[in-house]
Parts: sequence; C-alpha cells; structure tokens
Amino acid sequence: MRNKSVVKIANLAVLSALGIVLMLLGKYMPYPLAPWLELEPSDTVILIGYALYGFQGAITIAILKTIINILVFGPNGAIAVGQLTALFTSLMYCLGIFLTSKVFHLFKKGIKGRIASYAITCSIVAVALTIMNFLFFTPTFILGKPATFIDAWNYDFTSVGINVKGGYAVVIAYIYLPFNFLKGLIVCAFYEIIFNRVIFHLLKTDKRFKEYFSGSIVTLKKKEKTNTDSESIDNNVVINSEESNKTQSNS
Repeated sequence: MRNKSVVKIANLAVLSALGIVLMLLGKYMPYPLAPWLELEPSDTVILIGYALYGFQGAITIAILKTIINILVFGPNGAIAVGQLTALFTSLMYCLGIFLTSKVFHLFKKGIKGRIASYAITCSIVAVALTIMNFLFFTPTFILGKPATFIDAWNYDFTSVGINVKGGYAVVIAYIYLPFNFLKGLIVCAFYEIIFNRVIFHLLKTDKRFKEYFSGSIVTLKKKEKTNTDSESIDNNVVINSEESNKTQSNS
C-alpha cells in the first residue's frame, strides 16, 4: 500500500511536469485573433489525472502545475495573474469532466457519450473563462495591477492589435469565447488520443502497470466489464434452466 502511494505521488508529479512541457508547445501555436494567447494543450494532464486518480488527483496536478510554472518562469503579470488564469482553467476542466462522468454518466455511453462530454466540458471552460476575463483577469493583466472590468471599461484594444467595433464586453467575448472553446477541443483531442487510445490499453494489458491506478474512469470501465460478465452469467443460468425444463418435459 505504501509503495502504491509513493508511485501515485510520483506519477502526479510527473504529470504536473509534463503539463509544463506541453505548455511550451504554445509558443508554436499562437491564437490568430490575439497572438499573445496560446493554444497550448497542457490541461490534457488534468483530464488524464482525473481518469487515473479521480477528482482529488486532478486538483493536485492543477495546483502543482501552477506552482512549478511560477517557480520556473516567474510570475506572469501582476499578482501572477497569468498563472492564476491557468489554474482557474484547470479547475474548470476538473469541474466539466466531473459533471459529465459522475453526474451525467456520459462516459458509460461509448464514443458518442465521450464526444458529448468533451463538448459540455469545452463549453463550461469557454463560458467560465470569458466571464472571469471580463471581470478580473484581463483588466489585471492589461493594467498591470489588481483591477476589475470597471477600471478597464474604456481601454483601447486597438493598441494591442484588436480592431473590433463595440465596447469592452464585445471585445472580451470576441477574443476569449472562441479561443477557450477551440483550446478545449485541442485539449480533449489530445486526451482522447493519449488516454483512451494508449494509456488505457496499457492499463488493461500490463498487470504491473495497472495495479498502481485506481481512478474514476478506470474504475468505471472495470465496473462495466463486471456488469457485462454478470449479465452473461445470468443469461447462461436462464439458458441452462430452460434446457433442464425441456429435458424434464421430454422425460
């Protein structure tokens, strides 16, 4: 048990570090409408952490990833608002995947259920991040101090290359709503490929690898297999009972 806990902690740390590596990919994936934003897939590790270790594991990775980011790269903006934004984003992914897997049980419904889960999660992230950027994150970043939308209401976004007709609210929605939804699709696509196409097959075939993981989605898949086996046994019992009755009737 102790060895399993040590391996779990090590894996959470590795996933957190992997998140930083994936974040560096953002340097090569700028968002066309706002080049200072990056379409990096680092939150893929949040979904993998949730699948392997549940909600608590995902939260742990989100916090560790933020701490490592600050220690390695230093605070991004006033009060490290860049890292706070990334942390909030990770927490929204945790919330989205929790709701879709535990409340709506979409992961029980195959690929169609997973696609619906990803769409819901991306929508939650996009809406929540747009609201928070409107209220606090963007004002704090552009003004270089803790600020709210009231302070940034008359900010001239043309100074950063955003030429959109409309006020502050229109510009924020124009920038962040499609950006966060698109970024969410990239994150979920990475997760679908990495976890459901690679990691889960390792979990399923390698006993030494599998014994160290006990997360929610892995457990759910095990339960589904158990239920299928139980149904198969019940069907065999019914068939054997019917054959026995036929034999007695013929006698």
